Amino acid sequence: MNSATTEKGHYSLTQSHAHDEADSPHNEHELPEDGVQLGCNASWKESILAWRLEAGAWLLSCVCTIVLFLILSAYDGKPTPRWHYSLTLNALTAILTTIARVALSVPIVEGISQLKWLLFANKTRSVMRFQHFDKASRGIVGSLSFLTRPECL
Repeated sequence: MNSATTEKGHYSLTQSHAHDEADSPHNEHELPEDGVQLGCNASWKESILAWRLEAGAWLLSCVCTIVLFLILSAYDGKPTPRWHYSLTLNALTAILTTIARVALSVPIVEGISQLKWLLFANKTRSVMRFQHFDKASRGIVGSLSFLTRPECL
């Protein structure tokens, strides 16, 4: 794909047809070394494989949240437990919530980034919209700014 800036600061993506099958390192039925073929001809199985990191991060976040719920419900109304290495219930709670939060941010950020490219691939849009998407994928301030601007979509 090639990018091009049009008049009035709009950004669009164009499909490059400059190469032919002879230039391609593999044909459409062979997978590249990483096992994932991306593009318009990718099957649903290949698409799922491309998102395996995000699915694993989401699953890790769910597991941490469930473990946290089980531990806190087991010790609800009971004296603070004495564990090895001076680990406290508060420290374990902080560790599990941090892991869950970071793991959940992976699929959210990747989803926002994918949405950005999907929207720009189909229609010419302003560069400012691209910047709003980019900021939204980088942190909480950009995400809140993005949510308050309905014109971004």
